[in-house]
Amino acid sequence: MAVDPYALHTVTFRGGSPFDIRLPGNPLVRHDGGTTVVSLLLNDYLIGSIQSFMADLPDTKAEIRPVDGQTKEQRAEREVLLGIGQENRVWPCVACPSCFWLDPLTPSGCGANDWDADIKAEAMTMVVAANDLAACPVR
Repeated sequence: MAVDPYALHTVTFRGGSPFDIRLPGNPLVRHDGGTTVVSLLLNDYLIGSIQSFMADLPDTKAEIRPVDGQTKEQRAEREVLLGIGQENRVWPCVACPSCFWLDPLTPSGCGANDWDADIKAEAMTMVVAANDLAACPVR
């Protein structure tokens, strides 16, 4: 028998009588009869268990929603920011990693080179951005 994969879900219990429910691998859920919102790791079997339990509590409603995951684009961006696949990338100078203008998501890695003019102009209103740009040994 295959085990269904677990995924993070938001579960909202509304109304009815107070109850406690404990699901394997999750903390105790204590519903006081009002509105209770919890995050739980669930698989299809545990979702079915909650639905069966709720069938015996007609005055209590449960909404079970999976938490949105990341898109392929978000994953790729996160990996770049973590340095995955960037092991051979070389920054123009040793000051780059601590510079305001560092942007690993751009081709050159430098916002001063790659950002839109409006964004650069707004950035220059910040002292740290102006100081870092003035101190840049590459520009």
